[in-house]
Amino acid sequence: MRDKLYMTVKHLTVALDVLFIVTLFLKYFSYLPAYFNFIYIFYLVLALNVYYFSLKIRSIKEDERENTPLVYISKYMFLLSLIVLVLNQFLKRAIVSDYISYLVGFSIAFGFLTFYASRERVEKEIEKEKIDEEALEIKRKGEFASKFPKLSRIWGLRRLVRWMYKGGWWYSAIVILLILIGFAIRFYKLGDLSLWWDEEITGNYVKKIVETGLPSFSSGLGYYWRGVAYHYLVAAFSLIFGLNEFALRLPSVLFGMGIVIIAFLFAKKINKNVALLVLAWLIFSTYNIEYSRFARFYIMNSFLFMLAIWFVWEGFFNNKFKYKIYSIITFLVMMHTVQFGAIFLSLIVVWFFFNLIAVYSSNEKLKLLKKNLVNYFLLLIIALIYKLDNLFYRLIPSNLDLEEVVFEKALNFKIPNFSLLNFYNTNYLPIFLIFFGVTFFVYLFFRNVKQVKKINFVSYLALILIFSISLYELGNQNIGGPRIYLFLEFFIILFSILSFYLLFSLFFNKNFKFIFILILFIILFLLIRPLFYERISLEYGDDTSRDPFRTTDVAKYRADYKTTYEYLKDYKTSNSLWITVMNSNYFYFSEMPNYIFNQNVNWNLYSLNDGAGHFISKREGSILINTVEDIKKILSDNPDKDVYILVNGGSVNILSTTHVKKDFLDFIEENKNKEVYTSPDRYSKILLFKKNDH
Repeated sequence: MRDKLYMTVKHLTVALDVLFIVTLFLKYFSYLPAYFNFIYIFYLVLALNVYYFSLKIRSIKEDERENTPLVYISKYMFLLSLIVLVLNQFLKRAIVSDYISYLVGFSIAFGFLTFYASRERVEKEIEKEKIDEEALEIKRKGEFASKFPKLSRIWGLRRLVRWMYKGGWWYSAIVILLILIGFAIRFYKLGDLSLWWDEEITGNYVKKIVETGLPSFSSGLGYYWRGVAYHYLVAAFSLIFGLNEFALRLPSVLFGMGIVIIAFLFAKKINKNVALLVLAWLIFSTYNIEYSRFARFYIMNSFLFMLAIWFVWEGFFNNKFKYKIYSIITFLVMMHTVQFGAIFLSLIVVWFFFNLIAVYSSNEKLKLLKKNLVNYFLLLIIALIYKLDNLFYRLIPSNLDLEEVVFEKALNFKIPNFSLLNFYNTNYLPIFLIFFGVTFFVYLFFRNVKQVKKINFVSYLALILIFSISLYELGNQNIGGPRIYLFLEFFIILFSILSFYLLFSLFFNKNFKFIFILILFIILFLLIRPLFYERISLEYGDDTSRDPFRTTDVAKYRADYKTTYEYLKDYKTSNSLWITVMNSNYFYFSEMPNYIFNQNVNWNLYSLNDGAGHFISKREGSILINTVEDIKKILSDNPDKDVYILVNGGSVNILSTTHVKKDFLDFIEENKNKEVYTSPDRYSKILLFKKNDH
């Protein structure tokens, strides 16, 4: 049967290769139509050739494979292609960049054949390294009391010193030093700059919770239940440390470092050296640092996802009931943190997939199904939590007397565009780097689940990577951007390192392998911009437009959202009017504007119609206006009042969307003499139209 398959694939491969050469000839002489996409033909032919050669490798005895020309050529062609791709990250040669898709394809193909030929040896080496590590740690743990009799009696210190001795003094010292550096980086100037963009929302509703116990709108017309779990947590920190920028951002620091530490512990289940590389990368990760210093719930969701990975593993895979309960509680909190909390379901899909295969391949199907009855019941609870979504919307509805303006929105189903993977591939690490690590551990999954009905922890992570990406691409319609993609960072790092760790096992010994991977990843790390020190040293007015990880994709520079409101607080009188551009900031100034100016196409979306021709902002209770003529009318109708216009620089100078149009910018320029305050960011300002002077 295998011989027939081999001969069939061989003949098909030869025929397709000939067709490919003919197509290549036609492409070279421009005989193919413009719409013809040659890359698809290339990958189809490449995949079939890889399959044919893998069958050829399988027919060779394991101890003879590495001496064959096929495996020898594949091994060193892979190494050469990898060197070319990494060097081109620096050199940016056009000849390499123009053919990058083909080079990546060849690199994956040669790497796969190299890995396939030696997969048993690599697996044995990894398993031996892990067994040796665990044996040494057990030995050190056992001899700790006899070697350090005095320290072993001191509660607290005993645990730390024993952990350091067990893991190795130098190794443990490096881990502790890196973690301390990670906290220092994230705490540096944490509260120096104002809240900005969505941080304003956090500040406004945390302040309301502290004042009233509820995240109510400043207008009193409703509640902001999005991220309710996060906002109450941040409010607790604000009660301890005060209502300030530092207190609001502190939970994000803890969540960000929580992700780093959990990632290290996960990676340590594979190998201590892999764990150290993962830890070092994430400590200095510009991506993690950005969201660890931003007062919004995205980093909390990513942290809870990491926590849920462990709870589901211990609960559903290792059958520990208390962790099943922890899993459900975590999911409930995630659903009340951000709408993307539903990514938790990818973990349950992995368990269900594993269970499905285990039952299918079992001779005692009914017994296995009965064993999982409790789990199936818990799945119903999880489905109910997903269906109910945020319970606060149902329990505490808003009572409005005014008619709400809502635009009809069509539900558009789309073919996956792999925006998540494209983001990482473009701005982070070449996505093909994860291929070998994921492939190896998925292979182990299918082998183990059929033979021993068990799943390796790293295989579990590999399946989470696959199913979470699939769930996002197929089920997500309108949630995207780096703030959402953050949940995947650990997986990209881990499996990129594992890919090199697996493949370089074929070239180098244990110590040299670690050094080579370390150097390679330092090079790759330095290519990701901005570097961490550029991020934490930002000042008002600094350019953020080239930062792909920024918390908002429309920000052009670091705007000041604070000092303009402090000016109003000091100088505005009770009988004057004020107009603000786009938004108000209750966190810095509790008084709401009389008017909110907004020239976005959806300027009155979700507003309230007061029946007198005015659209009222539901959150602030302010009248919405959207033309310069509206401003001029307000000025002419109120000659006996001072009128302040607060210009939010972040809204007048942005990369995309329209908050204000050219006529408003012209109006600001024409009334430059009315400026009474200009922010350090150079764009945010206040104009004062004095009474009897407008």
